[in-house]
Amino acid sequence: MIVLADAANDPGLSPPVRTNGPLKVAYAGGFYAGRGLELIVALARALPGISFNLAGGDAADLAALGLPAPANLLCHGYLAPASVDDFLRQADVLLAPYGTRVMVNHGRALETTRWCSPMKLFEYLAHGKAILCSDLPVLREVLRDGDDALLLPPEDPGAWQAAIERLDQDRALAQRLGSTARADFLARHSWSQRAERLLEFVAERLG
Repeated sequence: MIVLADAANDPGLSPPVRTNGPLKVAYAGGFYAGRGLELIVALARALPGISFNLAGGDAADLAALGLPAPANLLCHGYLAPASVDDFLRQADVLLAPYGTRVMVNHGRALETTRWCSPMKLFEYLAHGKAILCSDLPVLREVLRDGDDALLLPPEDPGAWQAAIERLDQDRALAQRLGSTARADFLARHSWSQRAERLLEFVAERLG
């Protein structure tokens, strides 16, 4: 048996972190339980000078969760897959604030915390952006704290706020994290590299 993480297509090189103006923070994904939407809204309220952008739902979806959006949080709605790359390309920092219970909803609630392999993370890496991600054991198989991402306690809003403020004040750090993320993607996380590892495994077992 071999266990392989997900991968992503190469979207090409994204623009560098903006050196002035509001830091642009983004999240792309489902508006499901355990995805950290409460945390994102709380961060937007605490950091009115930061631009927060969400794709995967609209303001009505947030309101239905009891999370009215502050003025500096813009919901871009449901984007076509081809448009998600453009959305991520314009960001400086990408969020993956998974909770301690990560849920998916394929007709029924299913918890995936111990074994999830979010394609979002690989797409984030591919775009070469600074990533703020929850520090969960399964995600440490992909990301390295302080190297290609900052891994943060999922239920500590103060730590997330401090991380965003740090990247806002140190844009060079945000650029370094993003550059390393992009290099890691190119080295390990394309679909072709994933297929090569699978073929190598099969060849070894066949002798």
